[in-house]
Amino acid sequence: MKIIRTKQLDLHQLEDLHALETACRSHDQTSLTLPTEDGCLFFLLYDEETLLSAFSAIFNEFETCSCSAFTLPSCRRRGHFTRLLEELLKESDECDLLFLADDSCADAKHTLDAIGAELLNREHMMELRLPAPSPGLDSRAVQFSPALSPQAEDTLYTIYVNDQSAGSFHLIFHNDTVYFYGFEIQEPLRNQGIGTRAAAALIEELNRSARSQPEDLPVSRVLLQVSGDNEPALALYRRLGFAFTETLSYYMY
Repeated sequence: MKIIRTKQLDLHQLEDLHALETACRSHDQTSLTLPTEDGCLFFLLYDEETLLSAFSAIFNEFETCSCSAFTLPSCRRRGHFTRLLEELLKESDECDLLFLADDSCADAKHTLDAIGAELLNREHMMELRLPAPSPGLDSRAVQFSPALSPQAEDTLYTIYVNDQSAGSFHLIFHNDTVYFYGFEIQEPLRNQGIGTRAAAALIEELNRSARSQPEDLPVSRVLLQVSGDNEPALALYRRLGFAFTETLSYYMY
């Protein structure tokens, strides 16, 4: 076996990495991918021409390193991940390593528990299918600027209540999906139900467009990500009809 350390994947290595990633995602029924953008440091463990395990690391500010790893399902629990981790530790000094794992993957949890990684927090992916049942909330005083439109780029929308700015959120439209994030109500206006009314108004607007003008706003689902520690937001999104689709955990080593 040999370990290759590189910051630039060649075409053959990239193809091997995609094949490994596909095998793991199919076996584990997860959607995580291995980052391959500029700035990544890779450790690849080969047995002759077969890529058994791969490790990707990105050194961030504040002495942290974001890490991802995949090992062929048939070759797990044989020390391959540990060998690659030891190679990274030679270069990471006192840097904290941050791992992202899918809670549904028992092998990933077993490995992180075995090395003594500490669970920091969980993030939930949630989905709402459109058109969705009406939230049944009075949102007539809520308006958004600019008007909703299917923009492929990240668009910031301002929330107005009775013509006064109250908060903001971001939307990204991609094919039949709209990604919702960065939802924030101005601090002096929090705990007054404005966030609930604004989220309900957004759902109603998307519902109207999905029903009456599908060619103008051809979306069939809304996706968002919320921290497992944010109980008020979780309660709100459940109330609006969002359901969990995936839970990701962040570990520190």
